[in-house]
Amino acid sequence: MANLKQQLRELQTRGDDSLAVYGGNMVALCRAVKDAVAQGRFSAPPRGPVVSSSNDTDEAPLAGAHLKVREKKWGSALEHILGSSLQSFCVNTDQDSRTLFEIMNKVYGKQPKPMVTCSKFMNKQHNVDRNRVRVGSHLSALDSLVIDDPVVANYLIDNIGLEGILLVPDHVEAQHFSERRENVPENCNKIVTLDCCEYMPAPNYRSYGGVARPTRFLHVSSAEKKRQLQAEIKEKEAELKALEAEETNLAQEAKQAKDAERAATRALQALLGERHACEEAERVAAAARGNQHQTHQAVLISELNESNKRVAALAQQAEASSQKEKAQAENIAQLEQQLTDVRSKLAEVKATCRNLAEEIEQETVKLGRGVEERRTCENRLKEENNKLKEIEKALDERLTVIRAKIADAEMLCERNENASRY
Repeated sequence: MANLKQQLRELQTRGDDSLAVYGGNMVALCRAVKDAVAQGRFSAPPRGPVVSSSNDTDEAPLAGAHLKVREKKWGSALEHILGSSLQSFCVNTDQDSRTLFEIMNKVYGKQPKPMVTCSKFMNKQHNVDRNRVRVGSHLSALDSLVIDDPVVANYLIDNIGLEGILLVPDHVEAQHFSERRENVPENCNKIVTLDCCEYMPAPNYRSYGGVARPTRFLHVSSAEKKRQLQAEIKEKEAELKALEAEETNLAQEAKQAKDAERAATRALQALLGERHACEEAERVAAAARGNQHQTHQAVLISELNESNKRVAALAQQAEASSQKEKAQAENIAQLEQQLTDVRSKLAEVKATCRNLAEEIEQETVKLGRGVEERRTCENRLKEENNKLKEIEKALDERLTVIRAKIADAEMLCERNENASRY
C-alpha cells in the first residue's frame, strides 16, 4: 500500500511528464543522458527506455525510440513478454556503455538500475521473414508492435526473439497449437494468451499460468497511470477496511461468547450448590425419619419425595447448563479460528505491496548479471577473432615468401639444365 501511494505521489509531482510512469530516477537519468549527448560524450545517442511515449515534451525518449501496440487488448500480454526490457537502454559502443553506467551511478546510487545492452547500431531492421511465426489471423509478438527505431527492433529480436512468439487469445486454440507436434506452427517457440498464460510447444510441451494486469508502460500516459494507481489503492484500501471490520466483528462475537460462558459457569455453580443443599436436606430428613413418631412418617416421606423431585429437576437444569457451556466453548473456538484466518489474510494483503517492489528488484538484478556475462563472452570472442586474424596474416606473409623462393628455385633449375646441354 505504501509503495503504491509513493508511486502516485511521484506521478502527481511530475504532472504530464511522459517518463513519470517510470519514477523520478528515470526522468533525471534521461535529462542527464541528453545533456551528455549534447556534450558529445556518446558516439550515438542511447536508446532508452525501450518503451516510452511519443509526445514532444522536454523529456521525450532519447532518439525517439518508442513502441506502440497495434491492438490495445494485447498491451498487457506484450508487457509480460517484454518484461524488464521495457526499461532497458541500448548503446552503440563499449565506451558508450561505460559512460551510461557512470551517469546511472550518479542518478541511482545503490538502487537497482535499468539494464544496458551494447550492440553496434544499424540503420536497418533485421530481416526475420524466414523465422517469423504466423497462423491465420494470429500474429507474432513482433508483428503486434509498431517499432519506430530499427535499433530498438533489433534489440528486441536479438534478446527476446519476438518473431517466434505467437499471440493466441484463448486457451483452447493455444493448447491445440502446442500439445501435438504436428499442430505446432512453423517457427513457433512460445504461445502467449490474452491473460498472459504461456504455452511451450511440443515436443517439450508445458504451460505456465499468468494473470492479466493493466498496461503500465505500452502507450500509457501519466494520467492513465495515475488512474490505475488510484484504482488499485482504492481496491486495496477497501479490502483492508473489510478485513478490519470483519476482525472487529469477530472479536466482538468472541467477547460475547466468553461473557456467556462465564455466566453459564456461574449458573452451573449455583445449581450445583443448590443440589448439594438438597442432598444434605435429604440426609437430614432420612436421619430424622427414624427418630420421629410413626404418625410423622407420612409427612417426612412426602417431604422426601418433594426433595427428590427438586433434586431431579436441578440435575436436569445442571445437565442443560453443561451442554450449553460446551456449545458456547465450541462456538468460541470457531470464532477464534475465524479471527486467526482473517488476521492471516490481513497480513498477506499488507505484505503484497512490499513483495511487488522486491520481486521487480530481484528480477532486474538477475537480468543485469546475464547481460554482463554476455558482454564478457562477446569481448572474449572479439579477442579470439583478432588473434585469428593475426595468425592468418602471418601465414599469408610466410606463404608469399615461400612462393617467392619457389620461383627463384625454378629459375635456378632452368639455368642448370641449359648448362648441362652444352
